Parts: sequence; C-alpha cells; structure tokens
Amino acid sequence: MKNSFVSSVISFQKGGDEAKVTRFVNRYIKSNKKQISIRKDEISEINERLEDLNDKTAEDLVSVNLDAIKTADGIDSYINTYRSIQKANLEAKLDLKEKIEDLEAEIAVFEALNAQVSDSDDDSSND
Repeated sequence: MKNSFVSSVISFQKGGDEAKVTRFVNRYIKSNKKQISIRKDEISEINERLEDLNDKTAEDLVSVNLDAIKTADGIDSYINTYRSIQKANLEAKLDLKEKIEDLEAEIAVFEALNAQVSDSDDDSSND
C-alpha cells in the first residue's frame, strides 16, 4: 500500500520525486511511532501511580481513627471524614483509568495513521 500511496501522491501532484515522497512517508511513520512510544511510557507511569494509589486506598480503608469514634457524635462526624477520604481515592483512581483510556485511543489513532500509508508487513522506520 505504501508504494501505491507514494504513487498516488506523485500522480495527484502530477509528477514529483518518488524518493522525496518515500522519505517523507518513512519519517512520518517514524514520528507516529515515536508518539506511540511516548504514550505507552505515559501509560506505564500511570499504571505505577495506580498501583501506589491502590495500596494507599487499601491502607486508608482500614485506617479508622479509633479516637474519633469513641462517641456517637464522634462516629457521625468521622463518617464524613472517612467517606471523603474514600471518595477522593476512588475519584483519583477513576481519573487515572480515564487518562489511560485516552492515551490508548491516541495510540490507536497513530497506528491508524501509519496503516494508511504503509504495508502491514513494512517496518518503514528508515531515515
């Protein structure tokens, strides 16, 4: 498909330098692959933060302030504090998962862009 893409560009331009178009396509694919790599690295970092947050959430879940729940009023007051902590942890996890989904969608776009101009068995990362 890449050769037909290059041919299509040259045909559309009513002539042109096939080597220049090929070099452009190779650099375009390489640039898209770099963007994919950057996003995969970001996903790895987010996954690490998510693991840390899961550990923190597990710890916070069992970290009930025993002094704060000595009385009925203390319990009622502490419920709001406890709920707030758990809610913040949950919202943070959901935000991180959403960021991962967004990055995965971006990766799919870059992969689709590369597929438009290259053969499926072509590694075109030259130049």
